[in-house]
Amino acid sequence: MTIKTLIFFFLIALFSSCSTTKFKRRNLENSAFDLLKDGLTKVCLSGEGKGRFYVEGEKQTFSFESLLSYDRERLDISYHFPFHGEEGLSIFYKDAMKGQVTYKGSLFDRLERGQKGRAMDLKNFFSPYFGKLGQFLILLRSFKQKDLAGLVRCYEASRERSLIKGRCTYGPLSKVFLWETSTNHFSFLFDLPSQDGFLRLVFNREKEKIFSKWIIAFIAHGQNGMPLKIEKYITSCEE
Repeated sequence: MTIKTLIFFFLIALFSSCSTTKFKRRNLENSAFDLLKDGLTKVCLSGEGKGRFYVEGEKQTFSFESLLSYDRERLDISYHFPFHGEEGLSIFYKDAMKGQVTYKGSLFDRLERGQKGRAMDLKNFFSPYFGKLGQFLILLRSFKQKDLAGLVRCYEASRERSLIKGRCTYGPLSKVFLWETSTNHFSFLFDLPSQDGFLRLVFNREKEKIFSKWIIAFIAHGQNGMPLKIEKYITSCEE
């Protein structure tokens, strides 16, 4: 058997194994609130993997390591871009419910370099989105630690055969987020009127203990729809 033949059969086996990977399908018979709690327990934001950035119609691949610290109330992510090196992002969300989230890192310098001449202060533009992300991280901690203490109230909005939608109010100002789940995905929507858009988080490719893929999309209708989308595939969860 020639080397080319061996390589051919190796590639066939590789892609066949990837294409036949089976993921869990969610059982939608439980109450909406139980489904919400169960889904959030499988969200993993600490670990490593690979992913893609979608910016202005362009795609950039990366590998990453991330660490979510509930005690320090911060999320740190290191992105490794082929041929370009490492860029970082740290999000501090302790006061997110008061509308105060700070973040820093070289990731925005990289994104600004790829704007193709467009003048936009990316840090100011994305601040409201990271504010909502910080609030989600606080909610995530509360659900995982079973310490809701009146923080959130959730209602089932609609139930179909393969899709359940819900609505939750949270925080001292009764802010709202929408969520939905099907047999193969779990998602959240935070409205951002100031940006004429919203923040969307999607979790899917469910395994026994975690969702192995998650997507964060920054939607702004005034910026031609979606200025940034990030897909992450988790290969190792450290939570």
